[in-house]
Amino acid sequence: MFNGLSQLKKGLSKGAIHGLNGGLMQGLNSGLNPRTKKTPTPFRIVIDKSKCGASNSTDFPFLFSFSDKFFSNISYGGRMFNRNGYDILFYSDAAMSVPLSWEIEYYDATTGTGIIWIKTNITYQVDTYIYGKIGVPSINTFQSVATSAWDSNYKRVLHLPNGTTLSANDSTSNAANGTVTGSAAAAGKIDGGVLMNSSTTDYITFTDTPLTSAQAFSISWWEKVTADTNNFPSRLCIPMNGSSDRLLIVGNKNGAFNTPFFWGRSAGATVMRALGGASLASNIGTWRKVLITGSDPRSMTAADWKIYLNGSAGTVDPFGAFAAITTNRFGYDGTSNGGDATFDELRISDGVQRSADWELTEYNNQSSPSTFATLGTEVALNQSNFFIMF
Repeated sequence: MFNGLSQLKKGLSKGAIHGLNGGLMQGLNSGLNPRTKKTPTPFRIVIDKSKCGASNSTDFPFLFSFSDKFFSNISYGGRMFNRNGYDILFYSDAAMSVPLSWEIEYYDATTGTGIIWIKTNITYQVDTYIYGKIGVPSINTFQSVATSAWDSNYKRVLHLPNGTTLSANDSTSNAANGTVTGSAAAAGKIDGGVLMNSSTTDYITFTDTPLTSAQAFSISWWEKVTADTNNFPSRLCIPMNGSSDRLLIVGNKNGAFNTPFFWGRSAGATVMRALGGASLASNIGTWRKVLITGSDPRSMTAADWKIYLNGSAGTVDPFGAFAAITTNRFGYDGTSNGGDATFDELRISDGVQRSADWELTEYNNQSSPSTFATLGTEVALNQSNFFIMF
């Protein structure tokens, strides 16, 4: 999370700002804005190009995770007027004339803590800038369309938010919400998550059937396996091709394989196996990000599938056979044990095969938001503006 305003205040001294007039100093100490508190405060987010893959990422859902009094409500010493965070705005240009799309997953007006997903284009050759402003007294409604933060390729995005009240609502315009059975809310990698226990029938059921045609696809999530005691502690059973003809099952089989992920046809048919690197036993209790992507979800050719674990590519090879599973669930599949694991940020896309560069950029952003980007606020000085980085 960005947590820099208080650190900046501590680091500033009279010597450090020698030559700046007393009015500016007073402005810095009162919120890095020498103007009145009813004037919006501009800021800028700088995405570090060195944290991105070696190609541009278009319509990228950038995770802006922050925690600082600067973003709290004015009643608590911050710059926000709206207690829902509606008066924080994002733009692609310095003139703030081209608004971006964003979704507020979480905002706490008291602490200035928040999680916002911003759709933007990220360049890899130069740093990417996102411009914003906060503190607009006249704003009392959300200024973006939350579903627009996710491009049309996303068929399902589950944040599983809060950590206290479990929600399996979809953030895309598809409204592909899930129905929760048994599973418990838990702390996730980014905000909340879902805890599934293999000793109970924990699962989330869906009625939609994505990945039903011969086109590119991508499936990603965060997981933290808590025990390696059952078959496939993490399962994502998706009937592909509109039936049980092809299924995706993810997990680890009693520690026998290195984090495999399986997919295949109906009972008795050959399935593919994807190896994600280190054995599951070495990852117990550790968050890891998984991406499975390919050119055709119905394909049984290993070359048509790719797997990434924590931003690094794994390998794919043929394997034995499984029984048919007809459920459209995440978790317990109705025939055998589900998982001992916590999951977060489940996403399914079709029509796009996410690249290695995209996945590396996304992993770096979500695993360490505070090093992926830096935040600065604008200060007026002699009729010109500059940004002080937090």
